[in-house]
Amino acid sequence: MVIQDVHNQKNSSDCFGAAIAAMRILKRTTLYCLLAWWVFCLYGPQATQADEPPREETVYYPVHGDTLAAVLREMTEKGPKPYWGFTHWNVRWSGACALSASVTLTLPEWQPSAWVSAHETTRIENKIAQLTAHEQGHVRLFQRGYSALQDLFHASHLSCPDKKKRGEEILAKMRLRDKTYDDQTNHGKNPANCCHEDP
Repeated sequence: MVIQDVHNQKNSSDCFGAAIAAMRILKRTTLYCLLAWWVFCLYGPQATQADEPPREETVYYPVHGDTLAAVLREMTEKGPKPYWGFTHWNVRWSGACALSASVTLTLPEWQPSAWVSAHETTRIENKIAQLTAHEQGHVRLFQRGYSALQDLFHASHLSCPDKKKRGEEILAKMRLRDKTYDDQTNHGKNPANCCHEDP
């Protein structure tokens, strides 16, 4: 009886020691796997990351007046200074290289009085339409640039740091195209250039 108890105690001790050793091996293996995964995510080729479609919003500011001159004065006073209209885009990427973006247009909204003439109505509506077309040109420029960013960030053979570096280069080109477009159209104030570009 005593011999059996000693044998059982020895077996229990052996099993306990084996379990401790297995746990240590498992902890080391888990640690190595986590480290390898972190290095791969940081420097290795990136799988395609899901990105959100750009959020688009139009913000209107009210303007009044019975003549084009009066409306333009209000646009100068109330608009996104120093412009009559403005397109603001913002591109972000996460640490995992998932893209997101937003585009906000700011435009005038004319609120005519009951006694404005048909002639002035046409002039005012045409001017606002020209400005709107100009800002939509900025949106098209953004969409082209963002499409290039999507192609870049979906490239599985590039690491995330490489994507971010090249992404900054694309953003710089997008800003330059916006500036060139505004220079050519005087920020939409030049009717000869406002509505015919294909930026």
